[in-house]
Amino acid sequence: MAHRYGGHDSGATGALLHRIHVNYAPTDDLSPAAFIRRRKLCADLLIRHAPVTKTSKTGLNPARTWCGTQSMRSLAYAIVFGVVFVAAPPGAALAQSTSAVSGSEVTAGEHLVDYRFAYSPENDGRDEGFVHRFHYQYGFTERLRGRALITFGKRGAEPLKARTASLEALYQFKERAGKTGWDSAIRLDGNIPLEEDKPGRGRVAWHNQYKFENGVELRGVLLLGREFGDLAGAGASIETRAEATYKLKSGVRVGAQMFNLYGTTANFGSFDDQRHQIGPVLKGRIGEHLRYETSVLVGVSKAASDADFRLFFSYTP
Repeated sequence: MAHRYGGHDSGATGALLHRIHVNYAPTDDLSPAAFIRRRKLCADLLIRHAPVTKTSKTGLNPARTWCGTQSMRSLAYAIVFGVVFVAAPPGAALAQSTSAVSGSEVTAGEHLVDYRFAYSPENDGRDEGFVHRFHYQYGFTERLRGRALITFGKRGAEPLKARTASLEALYQFKERAGKTGWDSAIRLDGNIPLEEDKPGRGRVAWHNQYKFENGVELRGVLLLGREFGDLAGAGASIETRAEATYKLKSGVRVGAQMFNLYGTTANFGSFDDQRHQIGPVLKGRIGEHLRYETSVLVGVSKAASDADFRLFFSYTP
């Protein structure tokens, strides 16, 4: 008990902590019923037993610390369970997404090679589709990172062909002081279409990332874009992306992602005219140099793809 709860293993406080761990489903119990029991116990500890849960000689309040940890952990898992079991209405598939909810951290001198694959099954009369994306990124300084990428795709019986090339630059202007805290960055990117019937696009993105002591990580991205060329549409596009994950003891992260494309300032349309997707994500490492991420995005608006199955690999020498 001492190593788990900061050394508070004696007297009434130790008895309460033992009650937490044994009688109210250990933190490895992820069921909704366990969440409810833990929340009720927190109320009991912090209100009825205030004298017992006062700050100890070490300067820590074990019950308050435990309850705060469970609040964040329960939030992350609630998001995951809600996403996995959400009932999504059918929609018309438009395109497979190979975008991630990228973090804000930059590592000077880092070389990274990335491969991403996305698959959309046949639905609503549209053939199944595949997308392959390759990118290379390099950290020029502790603040500035560059990236170049190209995507290939096919749908149905059509041949695989190059779709888009892109260049990106990300500048991290806010860095957390330690292992926990907030990171923030601004990204500029430009897409060059490799197909004759597509416009080009430029965007500015604001990346945010917050890491908590208990293994919870939150990410969010706001993107504003504008098309260019003869086929460019009117107005500026508005997108948001969000991710909440929790780090397991194995080092694997589990969580949920949400992608939203609201249309343009010239025509937002209704909810079903916009593209909204949500789904679970799992990511981790294979050895020292290889990272993976797998996810499923389910369309919750008619304009969004019904389902995108995605698998990403990143290699750092």
